[in-house]
Amino acid sequence: MKKIISIFITFFIVIGIVIFLALNISNKKEIKNDGNNKIKAIATLFPQYDFLKQIGKDKIEVTLLLPPGTETHTYDPSPKDIIGINQSMLFVYTGRYMEPWAEKIINSIDRDVLILDVSKGIEHIADHTHEGHEEVEYDPHIWLDISNAKVMVDNILDSLIKLDSENTDYYIKNAEEYKEKLEELDNSFIQVINNSKRNTICFGDKFAYMYFITKYNLDYITAYDSCSSSAEPSVSKILEVEERIKEENIPVIFYESLSEGKVAKSIAKDLGIEALVFSSVHTVSSEDIKNGATYISVMEKNLEALQKALN
Repeated sequence: MKKIISIFITFFIVIGIVIFLALNISNKKEIKNDGNNKIKAIATLFPQYDFLKQIGKDKIEVTLLLPPGTETHTYDPSPKDIIGINQSMLFVYTGRYMEPWAEKIINSIDRDVLILDVSKGIEHIADHTHEGHEEVEYDPHIWLDISNAKVMVDNILDSLIKLDSENTDYYIKNAEEYKEKLEELDNSFIQVINNSKRNTICFGDKFAYMYFITKYNLDYITAYDSCSSSAEPSVSKILEVEERIKEENIPVIFYESLSEGKVAKSIAKDLGIEALVFSSVHTVSSEDIKNGATYISVMEKNLEALQKALN
């Protein structure tokens, strides 16, 4: 009797394992084909989220991982986030300098998900505040150099082709057309800067603009040490910034989008100048997304603000 019971138990265990494996194989197929043949992709930040949409268009379903206004560097992925990524086909992030927590997600993925570090092939710029220090920190806002944005587009294009080679020509066409638009945007910035009265801009919020400054060879004044600085600038630093603004007759001070801009607005009030948003583009508001905001539309607003600041 014990032997018979043991045989039955073993039989049901084997059947259970077979069913479990069959379900997993089925689920894996569903990840690759959800019925409408769209690539399911998850992007950590707004720039790559938008680039994916511009290249994939109707053949891709993109989810933005970080909610608008989330602090990128300290974000803690939830179990729901990790499950969602495991069920996707493509996970796109910016690299360890922007998302140090991404490694936790990547190590947890147990399915056939293509992982793309979209900063691949881009040379990172050292954070200006850490020059001369033994430990170098890097500015991760690579897309503010439009040349880097094109590299990001090419990296995404390669991944989409790997996942859906049948539509290679479609993705290449979309990417080439989009890079032409990026080129036009780049030329617009160059034209505004070349025709401006001054070459110095001022920031009164966390400084995340080294790629932009370097790309267009601009001079800058900043009240904050870096994009990761959590401490408010000292009174002496604010006075130093105000003195520079008066000396160079600068008409605008910038602050980051989705920020209260307290320091920038305080300086603007003291000096009778204008405080304007200059977005680092890594995140936009929920309302902006609903209204169809894109990387190019946000950068065009930056262009308008820059024109005021330089003239």
